[in-house]
Amino acid sequence: MSEYQSGKHYEAQLTFLLSQLNYDLTTGRLSALDTLNALVTAMPPDRLSNLSGLIFIPTCAVLVNDDDPLCRQVAAKTIKSLLNRLDHAGRESMLAIVVAWFKDGKVSRHLIA
Repeated sequence: MSEYQSGKHYEAQLTFLLSQLNYDLTTGRLSALDTLNALVTAMPPDRLSNLSGLIFIPTCAVLVNDDDPLCRQVAAKTIKSLLNRLDHAGRESMLAIVVAWFKDGKVSRHLIA
């Protein structure tokens, strides 16, 4: 998947993978998270920067909402990989998302932040 040149096709595949983070079986969610982590690690920096918000938000939701400790652990690992690979401006964008969650009045978003 990391070799695709077409942005639209790549984004569609990534969106499908992210939808699997809600899979009923833990093994399916873990598989999706492991694949996502591998993609974050291998993705070219410019593509990662463009797709970071798409990856960050649902992965943070897994970190807070998943019942399985291993799923939460792999989600945290993926978020860490993402943040480590982003440049300063990319990390600032992710921080802006977290700050927006803190400012929101919903308790569920405070937990994610």
